[in-house]
Amino acid sequence: MILSGCATPSAPDDLRERVLAALAPAGGEWGVTFKDLQTGRELTVRADEEFHPASTLKIWVMMKVYQDAADGRYALSDPVTVEQTFMSAARRDPRPFDVKPSCRAITEAVGKKMPVRELVEHMITVSDNVATNNLIRQAGGPEAITVFLVRLGIRRSNVRRYIMDNQAFDEGLSSAAFPGDFGLALEKLARGEVVGPEASREMLEVMGRLKDNDMLPARLPEGARVTHKTGAIDGIRNDVGLVTLPDGRRYVAAFFSRALKDEKLGERCLAAASRVLCDFVSR
Repeated sequence: MILSGCATPSAPDDLRERVLAALAPAGGEWGVTFKDLQTGRELTVRADEEFHPASTLKIWVMMKVYQDAADGRYALSDPVTVEQTFMSAARRDPRPFDVKPSCRAITEAVGKKMPVRELVEHMITVSDNVATNNLIRQAGGPEAITVFLVRLGIRRSNVRRYIMDNQAFDEGLSSAAFPGDFGLALEKLARGEVVGPEASREMLEVMGRLKDNDMLPARLPEGARVTHKTGAIDGIRNDVGLVTLPDGRRYVAAFFSRALKDEKLGERCLAAASRVLCDFVSR
């Protein structure tokens, strides 16, 4: 179900100006969604434009896996044989392709079995692509994940191929992310409305163990807690998450980018813009 469509108050124009000023040195184009969960104040920048999700789409995969477990299709404790060869979604060149693991645990698990829950952990916390592709397959494939997103109330973002399926990418087949969709999903997670309260809590806990903290959390004050997922490929730095301040106030933020000339500068600018949002909620 989609959340209520009632109007919510916009954040003041000066917040938009400060966020854009923080992002400006990085160049490129940015999409931003922000919502203060206490006041309902929102800020959007290109929230309804399509961006490349990079690894932020792994949130969609995790949600579908938890929904499958709730539906009894399989349990999070069930073992899955870890493979690193997958069938391309390409139409003209659908040959199988290989993906290399990026963490030692998955490297050692190839050809062996690993519980679904552990694959989720490696997919989110270290963004391992082999773990991700095994979970996409476990969840019924890219199309099944997109169908699940529609059920969740997300009708624009999608998963159209496995990670690193360059043959499909070369044919123009790519997954899509809309910043506004991630804002909606994060809010539903925060309110315990994805699968159920316990599943939402567990998924946020996994996101809270993400190892890459150079963007959304980097410049936040001590005691702020961030549960998030990053995405990074050439010219792109994304980060989406739920921020809980030391006094308990919470907000969701999603940053997407494209055409960055200097990705490291993009990371620093995203961190600066994240601090702008934090200061706005804190005042």
